[in-house]
Amino acid sequence: MRKGLGRIQRALLAIFDSERDNAFTIGDLCERIWPDLYPESKGNQIERKHRRTVIRAARDIATQRPEIQCLRGERVGGALVFFRQDEVMSYAMARLKADRFLRYRSKDPRLHWSNGESDLRRLLDEESYRKLIGPCGAWRRQVEIFVDNKGRRE
Repeated sequence: MRKGLGRIQRALLAIFDSERDNAFTIGDLCERIWPDLYPESKGNQIERKHRRTVIRAARDIATQRPEIQCLRGERVGGALVFFRQDEVMSYAMARLKADRFLRYRSKDPRLHWSNGESDLRRLLDEESYRKLIGPCGAWRRQVEIFVDNKGRRE
């Protein structure tokens, strides 16, 4: 049995630590780990073996590091979204990527629109989302509760 972190887990930790203000679907993580296999612009279908490998590794990381959390999407199929619970923008991006109405990177041909990551960041600048992220906002409060509870446990 291997001691320490595997290659995929090390890559995931590097992604989570370098992009602290972002949240990631399994597709996002696969594109970052294997950029030559899954370039973002191509929209290739990600193989099941890669998806499962990333899910297993990300869940292992989430058990070791409590700030890495997982949110299940609201759409049919419930895509997993991994984010940092100790960062407000990461939590906000996770909520938007999991939202069933925003259709993050949807490949449904019936839709005439699909939101990408840059679209979601622009959406966070709108007044209704700024209230959620702001000093008295509900999303900021969720992060503050986590940070306060984490400090008590240590």
